Amino acid sequence: MVIRIVTYLFVVCGISFLALYIGENSLAAIVCSMLLIPVCSIMMLLISFFRLRYEEIVDKLQVGRNENITYTLTVKNRDFFIYPSVNIHFKENSGLGLGGRQDVCILPRNQYDIVQNITCSHIGQYDIGVRGIELWDFFRFVKIKVRMKENRITIDVLPKIITLESFKAITGGEYNGSHNGHNSQVEDRTEILDIRRYERHLPLKYIHWKVSAKRNELMVKKYDMMEDKMVYLFVDIGKYGTPDDHKRIQDIVIETVIAISKYSVERNIPVTVCFNNESLTVVKITDSYGFHMFYHSISRMQLDKAVDIEYVIEKYQHKGIHMNSMLVITSNISVDLQNLLIHAVKIRAKAALVYPVPDIHHENADVIQLMEDLNEKSVYSYSIAQADDIKNILEK
Repeated sequence: MVIRIVTYLFVVCGISFLALYIGENSLAAIVCSMLLIPVCSIMMLLISFFRLRYEEIVDKLQVGRNENITYTLTVKNRDFFIYPSVNIHFKENSGLGLGGRQDVCILPRNQYDIVQNITCSHIGQYDIGVRGIELWDFFRFVKIKVRMKENRITIDVLPKIITLESFKAITGGEYNGSHNGHNSQVEDRTEILDIRRYERHLPLKYIHWKVSAKRNELMVKKYDMMEDKMVYLFVDIGKYGTPDDHKRIQDIVIETVIAISKYSVERNIPVTVCFNNESLTVVKITDSYGFHMFYHSISRMQLDKAVDIEYVIEKYQHKGIHMNSMLVITSNISVDLQNLLIHAVKIRAKAALVYPVPDIHHENADVIQLMEDLNEKSVYSYSIAQADDIKNILEK
């Protein structure tokens, strides 16, 4: 910009000197025009600053991972002169791939539409849209920044809900492959803990027909034996690998937690999810409503790793809490973690390790050996490189 102004003034001064030296009136007229035109250009720029309007539209504010949204930006020129240079800067967003800059020219009494189809590749909340708009005059001597609207466009990318048909780390060999996912146990009325309303996913064999007839609504029996089948899910929220790897790992971790929680709750098995953040956040899920609330909140949780996941597990084991199933999701496998999982098996709990692969381009021989050792010690181990592979791997 400075070079253009200096060059222009140099030309004007040169022509002015020539006009004075020669005394030619036509050269003097050219000099006056060259001084007047930039002034008019700047005046038009000031008018466009107050008259320019823009509008942002997104077809969906809440989507699932890998779904698409359509973002439309409309910039309107309501004047009778051209907007020669409108620089539009978009918010940089690695999670959605939106960003960069566009330089457009808008004709009089016209509008310019920018339409982008965005694939929401990763779970989380993302601010998208225009970061700033700059207007230039015709000669690109002067630049003015347009005042931006205060409203933000936030896209909420939710995890995919994966429905597992079987998961040995919880149900073991008891699962019979039926659509309702419950064990074909002989009913024992002495084990009934409570009566509650029927939910769609529950099998008909649990309906208490006498109570249902009295209350004129379907009621089911809640068994005491289900209370003992508490699943403890220890989730490592540490950041591993590059930023892109971290996003991929985060998708695997969140969708694995969702899939296992859904699988357990559908079978009346409560789930306790433990995170290794500073406050050691614990979420207990006992029914479909609790799962629904957890599903919509997990992608918004601001969790930063504060302690090792081994510390969280040891804390629960030292409390003497009985764990029917203990599952660990981490990309950092250590010998200490291996020993904790083996200890869980020794006290007759089902133990499993879900390993989101931090680097899909290089295999870690030490990790492979540790996982093989865990399999030999009756600890289920699952290695997942992509979130789309969760269902196939966990059902093995």
